[in-house]
Amino acid sequence: MAKMKPALSPEETAYVRRFCYEVATNQFGPGSIFDYCKQHSRDLEALATETDIQFDIWEEVQAGQEPPPVVRFPWETFEVLHSRAQELTHEASMA
Repeated sequence: MAKMKPALSPEETAYVRRFCYEVATNQFGPGSIFDYCKQHSRDLEALATETDIQFDIWEEVQAGQEPPPVVRFPWETFEVLHSRAQELTHEASMA
């Protein structure tokens, strides 16, 4: 039986997709998600890894597709983001 991937909300997915795009295209400067979430980039990486979003974005970048839109930070705080990453990582390990 195939392992089910944890799910993100549409808002979380959009934000993680944009984060992965910026990382894949080396956009780390002022105004980037990496710059905004510098202390929590590992949490975003965990969400991308647990949902395989990074692979989808890499394929889109390689194919020259339009970048994902810039979206607002969907979590109430960075602590909520951290908790969400821990939750999805735990879910994935239990599946």
